[in-house]
Amino acid sequence: MSAVNRRNLPFPPAERAQDERNTGVILLADSDASRCAALGQVLRRKGYAVRRVCDGATALDIVPDRTVDLVLADAGIPDLDQLREVLRGSGAQPGIPLVLLTSNVQEEIEADDYLVRPFSNRELMARVATHVRMSRLCADREETLKRQVRQFETLLTQIPMGIFIADSNFRVREANKVAIAAFGEIPGGLIGRDLSEVIRHVWQERYADEILAIFHHTVETGEAWAARERGERRRDSGLKEYFEWRVDRIPLADGGLGVVCYFRNVGERRRAEQNANLLASIVESSEDAIVSKNLNGRILSWNRGAEHVFGYSADEAVGQQIEMLIPPDRLQEEPHIITRMKRGERVEHFETVRLRKDGRRINVSLTISPLRDANGRIVGASKVARDVTARVRQEQELQRANRALERANADLQHFAWSASHDLQEPLRMVAIYSELLRRKFAGQLGATGDEYIGYTVLGAKRMENLLRNLRTYTHVSTLAAPAEEVDTAAIFSRTLQNLAAAIEANGAKIECGTLPKVRIYEFQLEQIFLNLIANALRYRTDAVPEIAVAAERRGNDWLFSVRDNGIGIEPKFHDQIFGVFKRLHGAADYSGTGMGLAICQRAIERAGGRIWVESAPNRGSTFYFTVPAAA
Repeated sequence: MSAVNRRNLPFPPAERAQDERNTGVILLADSDASRCAALGQVLRRKGYAVRRVCDGATALDIVPDRTVDLVLADAGIPDLDQLREVLRGSGAQPGIPLVLLTSNVQEEIEADDYLVRPFSNRELMARVATHVRMSRLCADREETLKRQVRQFETLLTQIPMGIFIADSNFRVREANKVAIAAFGEIPGGLIGRDLSEVIRHVWQERYADEILAIFHHTVETGEAWAARERGERRRDSGLKEYFEWRVDRIPLADGGLGVVCYFRNVGERRRAEQNANLLASIVESSEDAIVSKNLNGRILSWNRGAEHVFGYSADEAVGQQIEMLIPPDRLQEEPHIITRMKRGERVEHFETVRLRKDGRRINVSLTISPLRDANGRIVGASKVARDVTARVRQEQELQRANRALERANADLQHFAWSASHDLQEPLRMVAIYSELLRRKFAGQLGATGDEYIGYTVLGAKRMENLLRNLRTYTHVSTLAAPAEEVDTAAIFSRTLQNLAAAIEANGAKIECGTLPKVRIYEFQLEQIFLNLIANALRYRTDAVPEIAVAAERRGNDWLFSVRDNGIGIEPKFHDQIFGVFKRLHGAADYSGTGMGLAICQRAIERAGGRIWVESAPNRGSTFYFTVPAAA
C-alpha cells in the first residue's frame, strides 16, 4: 500500500510534474504487497501520486495532514475501522473519500464507494477520477469558507469602528474590541446580554428609549437607520460623547434576523475641528505676519498681521511670488530656505530684511516650518514674520552707547592709572620734606607745630597708600579671567611671609587646610589673601587673633573661607563694605584706605567668582569667595 505527500515528499521529477497538473494524491492500503504494487503502477501511469501502506494504523499517520485526496483500501486490512472514523472528518472539516476494494459487495463495511474484484483498469480510473475531483471540490470549498471567515474576523477586529450584532430578541451575539471598549464596564460582560439593559446602563433613559425604538423598527421593517454626529452624555461617566452610527437588519446563521450596528466616536474629529477653528482665529488675530507658500515660492495664505507688517492686502498677495517681499540684495536667501524646507528642517528666529509695499525696508525675525499634506509629503512652508525694526534700532543705539561707555571707561581707567602714577612723585616729595621738617624742627615749633607736622606726614602716607591701591584696583579691573592655573597654597605661603611682622606683633594664630589649584592671576589672589588677613589682624578684639583659612569643592568652583574672631560687622553693612573708599571706622581708630575689600571683589568677579561676608558684632567674621577650579 502506498501514498505520497504532495508538499513534503521528494517526488521524482515525473511524479512532481504530474502532481502539478492537479492529478491528485492517493493512499493505497493493501496487505497483499504484489497486488498493491500492481495497482500503484496503474495509478502512477495515469499521473496520480501514490503511497502504499499495508495496514490502517500506518495510514492513520498520513491522513491527518490533509494532503491525501482519496484512500483506496482493501476491505481486509487491519485497523480499518479506526481509519474509517478518521476519514469521515468532524464538524466543518470535510472527510476524505474512502473506496473499498472487496471481493464481496455484501460485506457490511461503510465506505464512500466500492470496487468489487475483479475490476478493469478503466473502471478503477473512472471511480478514482470522480472521487478525486469531488475531494478537491470539497477541499476548495472548505478553504474558501476558511478564507472568508478569516477575512470577516480580520474586518471585525481591525476596522477602526465599533460593530456589534444583536438577534431579534435583542441579545448581543457578537461585538468587536472597539464596541466592547465603547460600552465600558458592563456587569457580567457584553456578549449574551440584553441590549436594552446594556443601552440603559450607558445612556440616559430618554436617549436609550430612542435607540431601542430605532433597533426595533429596523428588525421589523428592514429599514436602515443612520445618525450623524449625535452627542449625548453618558450615565456611567457623566462625559458627553459624540457618535455617528448606522443600523441594518442582518440574517443570522441560525436562520433568524437581527441587527448590526456600526458606530464611530467622532469626538476627536469634532475637537480637531474646534481646534482648527480656534487656530484659524488665532492666526487671523495675530499681529505677526503668518504666511504659507508652496515649494515654488507662490503665496497660498496671508493673514491680517501680514497685511499690517508688509502693507499688502490678502487679495494683492495670495497667488504672487514671495520674492516680492525680498530686497534684491537678499534674493539668494529664498533658494536656501526652500532647500532646507525640502529636507524637513525648521528655520527659527532668522533675522533679515524685507520690503513693504511702500518700498520701506524693515527688519524681521522669521520662523519657517515645512508644510506637509495628509500623506506626510512636504508641499510648502509656513512662515511667521515679526517686525523687529524698533528692537534692532534700540540694539544699535545700545551698541553705540556701549561703545561710547567703553571708550569713557578706558579713558577713565587710563586717567586713574596716570593720576595714581604721576601723583606719586610730588606726593613722595611732600612726605619726605614733611619728615625732614619733623626731624629738624621737632620741639622748636612748639607742641602745636609738632602736631601739624605729624598730620602732614600721616596724610602724605595715607595719600600714597590710596594712590597705590587705586592703581591696583584699576589694574585688576582691566584683566579678563585668566587661562592659567595657580597653586593657592604657594600664594598663601607667600602672603604670610609678607605679613610676618604684623602676625608676630599681634601674636596671631593662623590655621590653613589643604588648598587647591584654581584659575586666577597670582597677584590678584595674593591681593585677596593679603587684604582679608590684614583686615582680620587690624579689626581685632583684645583676644589673641585667630584666623582659619579653608577651601572646599562646589561644582566647577572652589569655595574659600577666611574666618576670624575679630570685632565683627553689623549685618546692614555687609554689602557696603565692598564699595570703593567705604569705611565703617575712622582713621584714628583703625588704619586703612577703604579700598582693600573693593580690590578683592573686583579681582574675584573678573576671575568669574563672587565674594560675601557672614558676620555679627563681637562674633567675628567669615569672608567667603569662589574661584573657578582648575581643569
